[in-house]
Amino acid sequence: MIKTCLVCGSEFKALRFQKTCSEKCAKERKQIKNREYRVFFKKTNPNYFKDYVKKNIEKIRIYQNKYKKQPKYKEWIRNYEREKDRKLKLKLIEQLGSKCQNCGLKAVEQNSAVFDFHHLNPNEKESRRERFKKDFDLSKVILLCSNCHRLEHFKI
Repeated sequence: MIKTCLVCGSEFKALRFQKTCSEKCAKERKQIKNREYRVFFKKTNPNYFKDYVKKNIEKIRIYQNKYKKQPKYKEWIRNYEREKDRKLKLKLIEQLGSKCQNCGLKAVEQNSAVFDFHHLNPNEKESRRERFKKDFDLSKVILLCSNCHRLEHFKI
């Protein structure tokens, strides 16, 4: 069956329900239809959302109360960030040799909180966010356990 594309007007061999000649024309047709629908919808019913809220206020309140009982969003984000930082710290520890440069304490997943990154030049310190980025320059730091790190700063 030969049809004419609704977007570009070219003729093509089509399947039964096909209205456009290519995926590109199909995407363009969808965008045009969405644009036309939005314009039509705004013209015909500008107060649709206000009316919907008035009609369904009880459903909306039940839904809101249900999710107020869920754990707080900020708490979830904080835990997610903590876990992400912990995994990145483990990767950085592995890249720095997995042991303290002074005393030789071995790093494993259970004791990774004991290790600190000591900056060789204190003036070149980055923020905490910069430190945990993947492109962090490891030549600026050495890996020390917390005791050796405190002693190193006590000497300075």
